[in-house]
Amino acid sequence: MARVSRFAIRGLYEERDIEIPFNSHIQVLVAENGYGKTTVLNALYATLSGDVSKLRKIPFHKIEIEFDDGEEFCIEKDNLALRSDAFANHGFYNHLMKKLGVHRAERLLEAYLSMPKAQFRSSGIFRSSRKMIELPYSTFLDFLEQIIEGNEGLAERTKAKDTLKEIADKVDYQFLYLPTFRRVEQDFKELGLDHQDGEFIHDNAINFGMGDVDTKIKEITEEIVKSSVEWFSKVNGEMLSQLVDGFSVDEDLKKSIKNPDAIKIVLDRIGDNIDEEYKHRILDLVESGDIYDGRHEPLIYFIANLTKVYEQQKENDTCIQEFTEVCNRYLGDKMMVYNESNVTVNIVRRKNNRLVDIETLSSGEKQIISLFAKLYLQKDENLAIFFDEPELSLSIEWQKSLLPDILNSKKCSFLFTTTHSPFIFENELMENAVDLSTYIQEL
Repeated sequence: MARVSRFAIRGLYEERDIEIPFNSHIQVLVAENGYGKTTVLNALYATLSGDVSKLRKIPFHKIEIEFDDGEEFCIEKDNLALRSDAFANHGFYNHLMKKLGVHRAERLLEAYLSMPKAQFRSSGIFRSSRKMIELPYSTFLDFLEQIIEGNEGLAERTKAKDTLKEIADKVDYQFLYLPTFRRVEQDFKELGLDHQDGEFIHDNAINFGMGDVDTKIKEITEEIVKSSVEWFSKVNGEMLSQLVDGFSVDEDLKKSIKNPDAIKIVLDRIGDNIDEEYKHRILDLVESGDIYDGRHEPLIYFIANLTKVYEQQKENDTCIQEFTEVCNRYLGDKMMVYNESNVTVNIVRRKNNRLVDIETLSSGEKQIISLFAKLYLQKDENLAIFFDEPELSLSIEWQKSLLPDILNSKKCSFLFTTTHSPFIFENELMENAVDLSTYIQEL
């Protein structure tokens, strides 16, 4: 996979060129407010992810991007423009403007041109507009295609869109876009999303609210419990055949049950399918070693097979453990507790273990949990993270540890962040920090 080696914005705000070299997959762009660091972040994110709408909002003449294999791409701003006057003579477009209004009609065509067809058909802007026009899906799509066909002004735009697709294919990242950290805690509909359309909902933006975190944790824990119960039923069935054919217990099976802690977790996850008394008796046999006296081979076989589900769910267990561990470094007088036996995750007070409602956490605590839930509880790999001013709402100590903890998740293949706080890179990322002003050439 190619890496970015150079990124340039020509004619930014009609007054400056910015050209940034990349010597690493980590870049911390440092500047005071007003230098355009957020604009640079948005431009790079939009270029790599193919977000035409975001690029159109940025005032520039030309964007250049070069990769470490020497391949270069150029995007002209003029080629991204969507000019509604180009469709003025088309009867159906005039009908759209009357029914939807000029702004919505333009957004509809923008979405049609920018999105893959399958994504467009499921988008909010398409669904809501079709209802307002009162046409069948296929007919509505046919009319939109007719508007686009034969429009000479779209040729260059299509070329620019193809260039962006080539760029996206070249890096093949999953994107995590963090426009400003303070917005993480806001409700999904408050993140600049259209109430009716939902067309600007980007799954790669960190719009996890606390409800989303709760839901994700429940998904994983319920998967663990369900798998445990299903495996218990499967082992019961296999026991029948072993009772007929006779048990074969080898040294590997015996070794697999030597960890009492793992056995306890497995037995607890089975729940009420085994009485508590028998759970204790089994654990006593394992801990004392009496289970190996030759009288309990069926039990060894049974428990050894149950421990397989524990290993099977190790990935889910590990991601929850790592998630709680990293969050606990930021929770102060509170802590997140993962009970492997009951498969539950709770936040409690450190001093008395009293439960804490996740909604009562501070702004900074919610931000931390939202971010790390996205990193540790999602299955996404090969993430490119674009992080604008991560210092917002964070204490100095948190600022120092945040980026290293993100990188330690081993999910981040590319990190581009902007900041005006020296504490963000007062760590092992010091050598990755660069002063934006050194890359600016005034016109």
